[in-house]
Amino acid sequence: MSYLSSFILINIFLGILVLSSYFVGITQFSEYSESLWGGVQGSLRKTFVISMLFGAVGYMIFFTFIIYSCLVEENYVKELYFYKSINLFGALNFSVIIFLISASIWMPTILMYLKFLNSIFWYVSVGSLVVTAFSAISILIFTAFGFLNITFNIKTSIFSFITLLGLLQVVSHCLILDGIIWVAKFSR
Repeated sequence: MSYLSSFILINIFLGILVLSSYFVGITQFSEYSESLWGGVQGSLRKTFVISMLFGAVGYMIFFTFIIYSCLVEENYVKELYFYKSINLFGALNFSVIIFLISASIWMPTILMYLKFLNSIFWYVSVGSLVVTAFSAISILIFTAFGFLNITFNIKTSIFSFITLLGLLQVVSHCLILDGIIWVAKFSR
């Protein structure tokens, strides 16, 4: 299976897993809808929502850019290495897997915590946020490294910079808003 095919399949299947965890959590456990905000109120809540939307758009731009890059320079992408023997695209796929799996864990575990007040669910939920943030950082690093080393004309295009900005939005949301502010404001 090619890197591009695996990237697309990973994003489709695990993306559905993430969205499903949120859909089921919100629709089947509506009694916890306010508790899921964890103390985030007012304009900060609006900031979270806007950041989530920009993060989703940023991720979709990244997804589109990777597909475009592979279609334009498929042979070159196969031979791009991050550090000696670490294939860049393999590392990127691995980071995306970790990012999407950990993102799908948050909703079920925080709902379990709210329902049973068992602290193990709280720690797993917070841990999933931390893993999501650090895997988003690794996606940003691998993507930026690829931009610096790919020698075709897209390197200087506005698309590559928009992609990096989109990933920076994903990282800032996952790390700052979810991983720090939401955790700090959640009243346990």
